[in-house]
Parts: sequence; structure tokens; C-alpha cells
Amino acid sequence: MRKLFSFLCIIILVSCDKDVEDPNMFTLTASANPAEGGTLSPANGQYESGDVATVSATPAAEYAFEKWTGGATGTSSSVSVTMTGNKSVVANFIKKQYPLAIEIEGEGTITETVIKQGLATDYNSGTIVELTAVPKDGWEFVEWSGDLTGSENPVQITIDGSKTVKAKFEFNINYFELFSGINKLTSHFQPLNTPFEDYASITNTIMSGNGCLQVWSSFGNFNNNKVTDLFLTEIDCLTDEKGEVFIVVDNEIKHSFQSPQSSTRKLLVGDIDKNGLDDIVMIGTGIDKNPYTGDSTHIIFIYDGNYSIKELDDQKGYFHTGAMGDLNNDGNLDIIPFNNQGFNKYTPDKVPVYFGDGSGDFEKKFSNIPFHRIIPMYHNELFDINGDGNLDLIMGGHEWEADWFNNAADIIFWRAGIYFGKGDGTFDLENRILIPKVNGWGIITDFDIYDLNNDGVWEIIITRTSGTGNEPMVTNNKNYDGIKIQILEYKDSELSDITILNQPETWFSNQDMWIEWAYRTLVYDVNKDGLLDLVPESDHLNSQSYEPTKEYRGLYYEQKNDGNFEIKYFKN
Repeated sequence: MRKLFSFLCIIILVSCDKDVEDPNMFTLTASANPAEGGTLSPANGQYESGDVATVSATPAAEYAFEKWTGGATGTSSSVSVTMTGNKSVVANFIKKQYPLAIEIEGEGTITETVIKQGLATDYNSGTIVELTAVPKDGWEFVEWSGDLTGSENPVQITIDGSKTVKAKFEFNINYFELFSGINKLTSHFQPLNTPFEDYASITNTIMSGNGCLQVWSSFGNFNNNKVTDLFLTEIDCLTDEKGEVFIVVDNEIKHSFQSPQSSTRKLLVGDIDKNGLDDIVMIGTGIDKNPYTGDSTHIIFIYDGNYSIKELDDQKGYFHTGAMGDLNNDGNLDIIPFNNQGFNKYTPDKVPVYFGDGSGDFEKKFSNIPFHRIIPMYHNELFDINGDGNLDLIMGGHEWEADWFNNAADIIFWRAGIYFGKGDGTFDLENRILIPKVNGWGIITDFDIYDLNNDGVWEIIITRTSGTGNEPMVTNNKNYDGIKIQILEYKDSELSDITILNQPETWFSNQDMWIEWAYRTLVYDVNKDGLLDLVPESDHLNSQSYEPTKEYRGLYYEQKNDGNFEIKYFKN
């Protein structure tokens, strides 16, 4: 019995010894913070005392290993731990961070709202950011570009890499509000002008570098909606053959008919009969060579879906220019055409004025301007530049003294200038303001009057081409060739030069071009930055198919914030 008891005690003692931990073995436990930040290898293990255990941390997608804490330190993704006891190490992971770069074109701001996770200079990977484009007063948000596209606003973007987002804002100038009062009752007031239209393609006219085939144009409102309409007439100024007239409504040719003129030189636009739709006055010279058969002035009245033609006066002449405006302050549009060959031909020897009654009828009277004052004045405009409520007359053309002027019965006025209106169709002939000449560029083709820099002072934009009177009328690089724009400021009854804008440097060296010049300049904010730009125009310059001018297609002068201008090219 005693032997049995001793045997059982030995068994019990042996069993108890097996439950006691080996004092030379230790446990290593590894964990990730945050748990989804990555994996550990190994995650845990048993090591003898003095062993060196190695643990490696592998970050999950869009995480980066930062450092070890707990029973280990360091920033290497692998760490060695000497096992002198049970140890616990923590691998700390952080979200990858990416920059979100915001660029702005125009005037506005972008607000960034974090929809998920934290906000910092750089965003944690996976952060969803809501971007809201906030335009400055007068500006409109247009679109996103870069790593965002479209025009949705606000819009969300997920930060899963470096991002660059550009927000484009545009300033939409209200061209109807650039003028007020009587300056809205003129043919100079053309708020619907649109640059870079290919007039020749609309009329299916094949442009040529020789001859006198041209397309003249004017924008208007012919159906009282928001789509700009267009009036076009095709001419050949060296023949009596009458070209075609095209009335384009909502980008579609609605009417076409034979022109009542053989050579139209200017189109005046305005609502003559007050039916809410613009009408067109056609000013023409007839053929531009002997025997100078002349044209009479015609009005194209536009109605809802129809039109009619009316001859203003059966008197034919070399009407190279004309203007329309409320000359007698009765609220109706009046017309003053210039017959540049009327000198010593009519009685009285005065430029006629046609006073409108607002219904489409006119009464012929006479201004106090003698014909010898307008002989070389091939362009004119009506505009109240001194702010007295009366329309003034700005006129110019060929700025040189021809030899025959010295033998004329009356003094021939050839200097361009401003004549102040009296509010009855007459003008102050004694106190004109002379426009400064530009040497070598003595042919004026257009006048425009705008407040270009929004300082409350009118600027006069004068489009010029080359000419001195010493060469034949059409001479490559010397007469009726090239573009120069003169900008003057009218202030305190005086004119001062602001700047001269030159043509592209290669214009005269371009061997493919022959006598290319701008018929007019459109004042328009091309790049939608709130600053008015200048766009020289002609049927050749605007043509997409006329090869000689392709180098200068889309030419315009972009106004900068400092008031200077830079040559740019608009690409459709």
C-alpha cells in the first residue's frame, strides 16, 4: 500500500512540472495602427531569451508606414527586437497625402469642403473634396479642366493622387449698356457685333487677291430673339453688275435677292420704323472708276419673316460713307449720307440730311456742311462725344492735300476732325477739333468711340491703312495696304494720343498678300476677361479658305490690365 502511494505522488509531481512555463521562452506580439493600415510579418511568435526577432510592416494600398512604437522604435519598415521578455510592438501607418492644386482663369474663388476625412494643406488619400466655384460680381463660372471636366458646380473630387484643377470664369460684357442716351440712337451703336465670322463662306463667295470682289456685312436683330442676325451684300466695285444680298436669321439664310446697288460701301443698322426689328441702310458709290456711275441710298426694312426695299432718294452719287442718328433730338433716326463727288454739282451746295418720322418716311433737308468740306472724307460717324445731348460728327478719309485742291474754288478740308452738333442737323464748322495725323498711314477706314478702360472718358479708335497721296491709289505695301490702329482720348475738349497699334511684323514681307487692309475694327471682349479688345476685320481676314491671309486668321489686339494691347490670335 505504501509503495502505491509513493508511485502516485511521483506521477502527480511530474504532471505539475509540465504546467510551469519555461523561464527561457518569451512572446512577441505585433499589431497595426490603424488595423486596416497594413500587415505584420510575423504577427506574433515565441522566442528564447536573447533571440533577435525581426518584424516587417507592409502598408496597405494608399497607406504609408510611419514608425514603430511600443516595444520597438524606428522608422524603417523592418525592426529587430531582442527578446529579453514578452514584448508588444505597434506598426503605425498613415494615409498617403496628395496635394490639390487649384488654378483660376478669370475672376473668382474656389471653396474646398471636405466630405470625408481630414482637411490639410495636402489631403489624405481617399479624401472626398467638394469644390465650389464662386464667381466675382459680373463674372460667370464656365467650366473645370485638368483633373476635373465639365461645368457641374459644386462638384466632388476624390483625392487618390496629386490633383490639379482649373476653374474658368468669364466676364460677359453687356454691350447694350456700354452706351446711354442719344448715343444709343445712332448707327454707331451696334451691340450685336460678333467677330471672326466667315462672311465669304456664308455667301459662297470665292475671295481673290485681285479685282474688287468684296462682301460687306452688318449685324442686327431681325426677329427679336437672342440670336445675332446678319446682313451681307456681295459686290464687285469695278463693274455695274449688281451682286446678291443675304439676310441671315438664326444662322440661316432666310432671304436673298439682287442688290439695289452695284457697289455698296457701308451698311447702317437701326430700327428706323420702330417695329422692334433692325433695318439696314445701304450706302453705295457705284463703280469705283470712270465714268463713276454712282448709286442711290436704299433702306431695307425688316419685318417678321419679310422685308421691303425703299429708295431714300433717287439722287445717285459717289456715296462712300454715311451715318444714322437722332440729329434733331426727336427720338427718330435720321440719315446723313456723304456724296464725296457732290462738289459744285447741286444747289444748294450743302450735304443733305434726311429726317425720319419714326414710321419709315423721311423729309429731305440740308445741313450747313458744304460739299467741299467732305470731298476726301470717306468715313464718318455720329456720336455725342462732349456729352451735351447733341450728336457730333466725326469724319475723315484721305489725309493729304491733293495737287488740285490749291486750284479749287473753295478751300478743300482734308484733315480728319470732330464737328460738334447743334441738335438740328447742323454743326459748328468754326470750332472743329483736328485728329492727329499718322505719317504714312493717311487712309482712315473706320471710327469707333468707346470707353476702353472704363474710366469714364471716351476713347476714339481709328482704323487706318497705308497712304500718303504720293503713290497710285492701290500700291502694295504703300497705299491701301496694312493695318494701324490709332487710339485717342477725348477729355476736356481736347484730343490726346494714347497709343498706336501696329500690324504684325511680317505683314509687308508676306509675298502671298496684296493690298490687304481692315474695313473696320470691332470692339469686343474676345477672351472674356472684362476688358475690351480690338478686332480688325475684312472679308479676306475673316475667310477660313482664303490662303494669303491664313497667317493672320483670328488676329486681334488683346487689352491688358495696364491698358496696353498685345497681338493675339483667336482659334475657333
